[in-house]
Amino acid sequence: MSAHAPRFTGFQAELRRYLQHKSPLFPPQFNEVVADVVMFTSATLLDGFEIAFEKAATGAKAWANRSFIQVCEAIVEHHIRVIQPTEKELVGKSLFEAYIHFAGPQRVFEHVSRTRFMRSLRRRGARGLAATFLSLHLFNMVCREISEDVASRMPDQQSYELYMFGIEAMCREVVARAIELTDGELEERWAAAIVSAIEAQLFPV
Repeated sequence: MSAHAPRFTGFQAELRRYLQHKSPLFPPQFNEVVADVVMFTSATLLDGFEIAFEKAATGAKAWANRSFIQVCEAIVEHHIRVIQPTEKELVGKSLFEAYIHFAGPQRVFEHVSRTRFMRSLRRRGARGLAATFLSLHLFNMVCREISEDVASRMPDQQSYELYMFGIEAMCREVVARAIELTDGELEERWAAAIVSAIEAQLFPV
């Protein structure tokens, strides 16, 4: 890792400095979104993508032959319906990226059956997609707060990219630790516990 990339304790200090004005760290109703994602992906594993999508989205039958990326946009809009307008764009971006990551970016303009979405979901489960969403959203929140300042401190573009790569890896580590510490059924209480565990790591008392 680059000399410019922070160690975990340095990362915590950076976040405290940049995010100290954000309380709470995650937007209102975020737990509901995580729970909704888990419910949809669990239903997808149980009943298949098309049936789960029909239950989740209005007018789903009209989407039957659309590309994955189009269907994904409809799914994301359904998930973030409870989020405040000021936070919808960032939460939607993170969630969209998580679904695309599972599907594989090379096949997103094809039908869902031709992507690797179901394969990824069977291998990593609903918990895995939720973890990907959480780590991406944590990283996107951090980027929103620090990217301009970090860019001004880095000597060149490569150093900036390596630094942000280190931050992204640490976001994944924070979420992975939070999930390891949290048991229980995959529903809103589990989502709330995960969020609390993430915040406890970043802002220890």
